[in-house]
Amino acid sequence: MKTSTLKSKLILTWWLTFFIGPLPLFARYAFTPEVHSAYKDFIALKTESGKLSIDLALAEDPKNGLAVCIADYHDLVVLLTSQDPALYKKLEPNAEKRLDKIASLEKDSPFYRYCQAEIKLHWAFIKLSFGDQFQGGIMLRQAFKLLEENEKLYPNFTPNKKSFGTLKILIGSIPPDYQWVAKQLGLYGTVHEGMNMVNEVAQSDSPLAMEAKLISLMVQSLYFRDKTALESIQSLFKTHPNNLLLCYLEAQLELKNNKAEKAIQTLNNQPKGTEYAQFPYLKFLLGEAYLFKGEYALSQQYFQQFTKNYKGVNHLKSAYFRSYLSYWLQGNSVEAEKFKKLTKEKGGTQIDSDQYAQRFVDQKSMPDKNLMKARLFFDGGYFDKALAVLNSKEKSAYPSHNEQQEYLYRKARIYHETGKVQLALSTYQEVIDHHRQKDDSYFAPNSALQMGYIYRDQGSKEKARLAFQKARSFPKHEYQNSIHSEAKSAEQALN
Repeated sequence: MKTSTLKSKLILTWWLTFFIGPLPLFARYAFTPEVHSAYKDFIALKTESGKLSIDLALAEDPKNGLAVCIADYHDLVVLLTSQDPALYKKLEPNAEKRLDKIASLEKDSPFYRYCQAEIKLHWAFIKLSFGDQFQGGIMLRQAFKLLEENEKLYPNFTPNKKSFGTLKILIGSIPPDYQWVAKQLGLYGTVHEGMNMVNEVAQSDSPLAMEAKLISLMVQSLYFRDKTALESIQSLFKTHPNNLLLCYLEAQLELKNNKAEKAIQTLNNQPKGTEYAQFPYLKFLLGEAYLFKGEYALSQQYFQQFTKNYKGVNHLKSAYFRSYLSYWLQGNSVEAEKFKKLTKEKGGTQIDSDQYAQRFVDQKSMPDKNLMKARLFFDGGYFDKALAVLNSKEKSAYPSHNEQQEYLYRKARIYHETGKVQLALSTYQEVIDHHRQKDDSYFAPNSALQMGYIYRDQGSKEKARLAFQKARSFPKHEYQNSIHSEAKSAEQALN
C-alpha cells in the first residue's frame, strides 16, 4: 500500500532542510555553542535537550537571530511528529513572535532574510500538514520571495542555495495541472536547477555540505527512484545510531524500496528515551511492514498502538484500513467489518493513502484476495511469495478487465524488481495496450513510468522521455498527482 503525494513529498523532503549546520558569526546572528548543541539535538529529534540548550542561548542573548531561528525548529519537530491539533494551537503564535524579533535585527546581513524565510517555511509545511492550505500557501510564497531576494543580494551565501534550491525542486515537481498556480504566485524553478544548487553545497567544504547531501539523497530516492540513495542513508544511520530522524528516513526508504524485512530491523533498533520527540507514526510503519510480510497479528498490534496514541488526522484512516485488510485476508469477517466501519468514520482524506482507503471501503464489490496478497507481498519485497500467489490462478480466471489488468501489472512489477527486464517491458506494454479510455486505475500510467525508469537506466534517453510523457498522458486516475510529479521530475533530469 505504498502511496505518496506531492504534499507528503514536500514535508518529507523538508525534514532534511530545516536544520542549519555550523555557520560563520555575524553581529546578532551568532552560532554559539548552545545554539550548536540545540541544532545537533533537533536534527536527532531530541526535542527536550534541544529546547534546554536553545532556551539557555536565548537567555544569554535574546537578540541572537540564529538562536531565534533554531528555536523554531523545536515547534517544527514536535508538531510534525505528533500532529497534535491542541499543541498546534498553543505553539502557532510563536511564529509571529520570532519573525518580529528577526525583523528588529540587523538588516544588512544575509541571515536577515534567510532566518525569516526559514521560519516561514517551517510554518508553511506545518500549516499544510494540519490542513490549512491557504495560509500554508501564503507563507510558502513569502519564504520563496525572501530567498529569491537574498540570492540576488548575496549570491555566494551558502545557506540560501540549500533552501532556495530545495524549493525549486519542489516547485519543479508540481504536476502540470497545477503549474499555472505556481506561475500566478510568482514561483518558478525546475528539479534540475534546484538539484544543481543543492549539489553545489553538498560537494563543497561548506559546513552545510552534509545537510545538502541528505537533501540530494532524499530527492534522488523520492523523485528519481535511485536505489543507491538508500544505501547512503543506511550508512549515515549506522554512523549516527542515536539519530531518530535518520532512523525514520531509512525505514521510510526501505519500505518504499520493497525492503520490509530491513525496515522491521531498522525500526526495532530505533533509539529510544524521554529526550526524543513522541513519534507515533513509527508504529504505523512497523504495522505496514508486518502487513507486507503477512504477519497479520503483529500488524494489527502496531496499528492499534498507532491509533491509540496518535492525535492527528492524516494516516488515521489508512491505519484503520490496513487493520481491516489484515482481518479480511485472515477471513475474520467480524473484526474486518468493525475496522471497515472505523475506516469510513475516522480520519480525513487529505493525503492519497487516506483517499485510497476511503474509496476501497466505499466500493460495492470486493477485490480478489489473491491480487491483494500479491500486492502486499510485492510491496514488502517478498517477490517469490507474490509470484506464487499470482501463479496459483490463470489470468483468464479473473472475471473483470480491471482484475486482469492488475494481474498483468503485478507480474510486470515482480519481473522488474527481480531483474527480468525484457519480460517486465513486454508485460508493462501489454498493460498499456489493454488500457481502456474510462479506466481510472493507475496500472497503465505507472507501467509507462516504470518503463521510463528502465530505459533511463539502460541509457536510452529518448525512449525514456517518451515513456515519461506517456505516463503523464493518462487523464483522471488513481495517484495521478504522484505519477505525474515523478514522471515530470524524471523527464527533466534527462536534460
